[in-house]
Amino acid sequence: MLAQLIILTICANALKIGGERFDIENLTLSGDIYYEVEAKSEFTELGRDVLLFNVFAPLSANVTGSCNQTNLSAIAYLNGDLDNCYPVAQYSESVKPVLLQNGQGFSLAYKLQGTQQSLDIIFSCNKIQNLSAYFNQSYHYTINWLHPQACPTSKQLSVGWIFLIVIGSIIALYFLVGIPINVFLLKKRGIQVLPFFGYISNLFEIIKDGALFLISPCIPKKSQYQIFEDTTL
Repeated sequence: MLAQLIILTICANALKIGGERFDIENLTLSGDIYYEVEAKSEFTELGRDVLLFNVFAPLSANVTGSCNQTNLSAIAYLNGDLDNCYPVAQYSESVKPVLLQNGQGFSLAYKLQGTQQSLDIIFSCNKIQNLSAYFNQSYHYTINWLHPQACPTSKQLSVGWIFLIVIGSIIALYFLVGIPINVFLLKKRGIQVLPFFGYISNLFEIIKDGALFLISPCIPKKSQYQIFEDTTL
């Protein structure tokens, strides 16, 4: 059961793309928390915008309220002016991450319906996190996000898997050492060569007793009183 819980924890925050697995734990922000980056224009006359965005979830309505739209994945403030907000891209669950050609990260492409505005988030593997952004004359925004979590984990061992390997090695060593001792030193034969066979054979009974103890409050108890019928005429 412990192993199952560990495996479920490992897989719960894993994103699989094209055979590669990525750890996306804590990437999605909630509430009024958001990512912020200054987006530089490819053409200097367009200035610099302050871009607010989220990944795998829309921005909070409290954040996007000044843009008069909801369910947005990104908004921008023109030249950093908090009174001049406009939507950049809408959030959609249909947007699926695409594996980068080198396999070291993935990208997300969001659009704003009815406009040319759009957003590409390029999530690339790097030991040190760095965030930069730019936009062109069509107000197509590109975020280059270097992040350790963009590195595939499919070829790396997570903490959970290391724990399982250690536990499995200890159990294997327990039997590899215990069985020869029982055979050659204690002269045991048959099933008795298993280390602490008596405890192992009682394991299922112990589990059964423990389960019954845990569920006993939920089982209605039978009355301790005896019922006698009146046989007198």
